[in-house]
Amino acid sequence: MQKLDYSPYPFTEDEIKKNAKKQQSGVFGLGNLKPNQDFEILKTEHTQSVPDALRTALKKKENKDYTFFGFSYTENEKDAFELACKFYHERPPIRDNDKHPIPEDKCEICHPPPVTMQW
Repeated sequence: MQKLDYSPYPFTEDEIKKNAKKQQSGVFGLGNLKPNQDFEILKTEHTQSVPDALRTALKKKENKDYTFFGFSYTENEKDAFELACKFYHERPPIRDNDKHPIPEDKCEICHPPPVTMQW
């Protein structure tokens, strides 16, 4: 099961500044803590800048019910997209992720590359 490298942190501007410092691509998850203190990820997104995307998400009204965030950095946007696809496919259902990451036709899980036989 896919996990976020850095989590969970309270979903506040101060915690974003303190913990998501690198302007780097990656995936972030929003959610809440369960009674047993496990981080329940309810929404994931891939982005070219984790801290910028978290700040934008914090301002959106539809995200007001999320109290914690987590994230993973990736080397580039393609890796961020692939990690978001893994979350989408490996963790169903993530309550607020009802749509596949875009562009869906680039997902190697949905559309695996052809296998070439070498003899």
